[in-house]
Amino acid sequence: MKILTLIPARLNSSRFPRKPLKKIFENSMILEVYKNVSKSKLLKDIYVATCDKEIFDHISLNNCDAIMTSKTHERASDRCAEALYKIEKKKKIIYDIVLMVQGDEPLVNPKMIEQSLKPFKNDKTINVVNLIGKINKKEAMNSDCIKVVKNKFDKAIYFTRSLIPSGVKSGGTYFKQICIIPFRRNFLKKYIKLKPTNLEKLESIDMLRILENGYDVKLVETKEISIPVDRKEDIVKVRKFLNNLKN
Repeated sequence: MKILTLIPARLNSSRFPRKPLKKIFENSMILEVYKNVSKSKLLKDIYVATCDKEIFDHISLNNCDAIMTSKTHERASDRCAEALYKIEKKKKIIYDIVLMVQGDEPLVNPKMIEQSLKPFKNDKTINVVNLIGKINKKEAMNSDCIKVVKNKFDKAIYFTRSLIPSGVKSGGTYFKQICIIPFRRNFLKKYIKLKPTNLEKLESIDMLRILENGYDVKLVETKEISIPVDRKEDIVKVRKFLNNLKN
């Protein structure tokens, strides 16, 4: 499979402005994501997709690849679709898979990438995969955390920032979305032709455009740790986790 990896990032985050350039330790968060993704032996072509020249210059000065995109995109998936078009035109390559790794997932690792890509090898009907991880009720109550409800075939029923399923008592199972999301290339092209949907806009979640149009999202559970950076205090959580790994 020819895989293009795209890391969407922008400076204008409402909850944590300029977060891609905030330092984890010696690296900025966006550079940390890039370097962790680069450790995967499955990946070759890796780009940061951004609408901000400051991010583009930062990535380029660190000898990594970046591509400029429009400032008009509301969703990371739309940004990645534009980047795909530009990179394919530039490199004269048609990819099979577009792997989107959000620029605020600094703990991404090769095992997570391998887990997300594995379903495509055995099932040609799969169009898009989301990693998910178990969380406790406290994390599930956090509106920054995107929760997922799945069916018995490991396909998504719904994504939300609210606490669902509401009937699950303490000790029940909740799952969160982990933003390591591979698309089949032709399906990503189809995705951007679909109009943004009502639930997608209400929840601000890309995957709901897919579900509302009757397509499936395959879910793969991982036991790897993900600490997405939504707010300033999340950077502290990531540093603490990485420090504990060293000790």
